[in-house]
Amino acid sequence: MLDLPAQFIDFPKNPLVAIVDAKLARKVHGNDVKSDVLFYINPSNKGSITSIKEIEYHLRTNNYFPLHHYTEPKSDVAFIKLLVESLELSYQSVNFMDKKDRVKQLLRLF
Repeated sequence: MLDLPAQFIDFPKNPLVAIVDAKLARKVHGNDVKSDVLFYINPSNKGSITSIKEIEYHLRTNNYFPLHHYTEPKSDVAFIKLLVESLELSYQSVNFMDKKDRVKQLLRLF
């Protein structure tokens, strides 16, 4: 086991995985960086590794603000909710309205 804490990042149109370690992040990025994220993994792009600078550049270029909303880890509940919302959209796209309605009921729990 690698014991690397991986956490969900709600990046626009493309969820990312962040590897988080506060102590090591301070050593790597310096004390002036306020994030505990070491780096990001993009599962949609063959697991490419991305830095905070690349992420922030993309966000600024595409006018996504505030930056920390898209660069800091989200809770496990937020991740599960996103997955369920995606499932709802999938059922809707194939016209499985009964399943979509059941998933919508599930979403009310959030």
